[in-house]
Amino acid sequence: MKGLDLEYRQINSNCYWVDDVCSPLYKKKPRKYLRHNYNCTSYMKFGKRYCPSHYIKMQDMDAIVLEDIRSLAQLVVEDEEKAKAEFLAHKVKHHEEQYSVDTKKLTEGKFRLQELDALIQNIYEDKVLGKVSEDVAMKLIAKYETEQKELSAEVADLEEKFSTIRQDEEDVAMFMERLKKYTDVQELTREMCLELIEYITLDAYVEGQPREIYIYYKLLDEPLKDKRSLF
Repeated sequence: MKGLDLEYRQINSNCYWVDDVCSPLYKKKPRKYLRHNYNCTSYMKFGKRYCPSHYIKMQDMDAIVLEDIRSLAQLVVEDEEKAKAEFLAHKVKHHEEQYSVDTKKLTEGKFRLQELDALIQNIYEDKVLGKVSEDVAMKLIAKYETEQKELSAEVADLEEKFSTIRQDEEDVAMFMERLKKYTDVQELTREMCLELIEYITLDAYVEGQPREIYIYYKLLDEPLKDKRSLF
């Protein structure tokens, strides 16, 4: 999915993006007989041959976003442990399948590093005692040190992965604390959007088909790495 930030100074600035287009949603200035709405600037400038319409009424988008926030907040209030489990499952879905494999690799890797330390030390002692020649000792030491270097890098990478998982738990806890403030909110505000929402994507309008609106939340979903590169 790709899209661009809104640059308007209304309450939900910097939240709405367009799916599969190269321009931001544009907030039309209403005439007396028009309502506030958003549409893709590429569609408005170049027509449907360049981009399908992503038109949506502002009040409809606000209502959808508000209802989603309230439902998540209500889940936290009613069953905090269940909410935590669901949010964590959502957040770690990209590395969850690798978790058990990486746990085994990390345990085995640390154990092997201890073995290598002992082996290298024993070879030095055997060399001093004359049990092995210097040539054989040096070859074995070089072999074990190469393995040790490669394995140390692999263990460091695995430990970095596990630190990310710990960060996931902290992020979920912070997200839940933010949600608790909005259980009974009646209106979508700029403050709510800036605190909770990373960005939103909107599918193009196709007559007779339901549209998909995806809400990506701060602390739960991955942020776009470089929003400006999409302009």
